[in-house]
Amino acid sequence: MPSDLQTLEQLGIDPLLPGSTVCAAMGIKARETLSRRVSRGEFPKPDKQINGKNFWFRSTVLREQGKAA
Repeated sequence: MPSDLQTLEQLGIDPLLPGSTVCAAMGIKARETLSRRVSRGEFPKPDKQINGKNFWFRSTVLREQGKAA
């Protein structure tokens, strides 16, 4: 049975990832560090903000992972 993420990808939908997931994916230890990286221009600004929480599209995170590698 496919995961929800696989189902979204099959439908061509780019899922939004919360800051905690972005930190884990990028190997960043704390959200505060992610915020600092955004403010210094080292990481893109959030694609969406929902109820005061920052979210990035999965494609944005994958693109940044490619740059870091």
